[in-house]
Amino acid sequence: MKSPSTVKEIQSLTGRAATLNRFLSRSTDKCIQFFKALKKGQRDKWDEKCEVAFQNLKTYLTSPPLLSKPVSGEDLFVNLAVSNSAISSALIREELRAQHPVFYTSKALLDAETRYPKLEKLILAIVVSTRKLRPYYQAHRVIVMTDFPLRSILHSPDASQRLMQWVIELSQYDLLYRPKTAIKAQALADLVAEFTPSAEKEKLVNQKKESSKAEGTSAEPSQLRDMWQFRVDGASNQKRARVGVVITTPDGTLLEQAITLGFPASNNEAEYEALLTGIRLAKELANKKLAIYSDSQLITNQASGEYMANHPRMILYLDKVQELLKAFPTFTIQQVPRAENAYADALASLGSALDTQFRRSIPVEHLDRPSIEEIELIDTM
Repeated sequence: MKSPSTVKEIQSLTGRAATLNRFLSRSTDKCIQFFKALKKGQRDKWDEKCEVAFQNLKTYLTSPPLLSKPVSGEDLFVNLAVSNSAISSALIREELRAQHPVFYTSKALLDAETRYPKLEKLILAIVVSTRKLRPYYQAHRVIVMTDFPLRSILHSPDASQRLMQWVIELSQYDLLYRPKTAIKAQALADLVAEFTPSAEKEKLVNQKKESSKAEGTSAEPSQLRDMWQFRVDGASNQKRARVGVVITTPDGTLLEQAITLGFPASNNEAEYEALLTGIRLAKELANKKLAIYSDSQLITNQASGEYMANHPRMILYLDKVQELLKAFPTFTIQQVPRAENAYADALASLGSALDTQFRRSIPVEHLDRPSIEEIELIDTM
């Protein structure tokens, strides 16, 4: 088949690709360049990206994996994939320790859906898969293979309205969640060793610091890509309070921390404990540039100086935050929408109610007393 040269030929190609959708893994991602070429203002633009995608598609079609028919009563497995523009899933079955594809699904994301957090995109991929493959989900138990805490998020008491609608829709199916691989948790000392910059990098950092003269300043947007980013969340209910922290290193590595609070705490106090936990972790990891994100309007505005603290305990917490922030020449504290903080919220829920089916190792610590009541040890030797 020759490369398309006209709009009509491109339309014909996309039509054929749509027909083969069930036989193509991540078909939307494979064909997204063809659809972009048909957009208004981009007609007749069969560029190099389109040609590469076309050749890759032809190569894939020359050796496609054969679809397998599931046996009644056996468990099926679903693997998920998300990108900036599409979500995909592959329903598979196992036979004699070999995996065989049953069906592929793929969906191009709408403009609003492209801004969903990655965890919500993964859950949306499950929802789309159940809608397109409903007979399979009704006749079989399906095991979702993922390293993300999707079940914990779906069963979180603080789930958003959109998530609650998906929970109701998925409740009719027999779904289990299992991790793809077991990931060993690392102690904080190992993280320090892994992410501590070399002497040469440290020298460059010091040179940049001297040239910028940015001591005690807030970070500009252009600096954020060089900063360690901490997303924190705390919540409290009648049983206990909990804290979740998600750390993103400058190279994109994700680190997680969940903490249960062994003392009564209000929601605002739990949010402050989350903020202090993030700052303390950053300090122990020897970071000098810090960006903290929280969905609490009160805490972020008090910490940034926009609001005043009036309650005695809030004043103590604010003083503690300001004291610890003195160790960071450059920092920023920003409020983010709750949907963008869903992962930290899920970790906070994990701190109080661990899912026995969720076997990925995440450090879960216990905080015995409020941070504002920490006992200071005085060396008398």
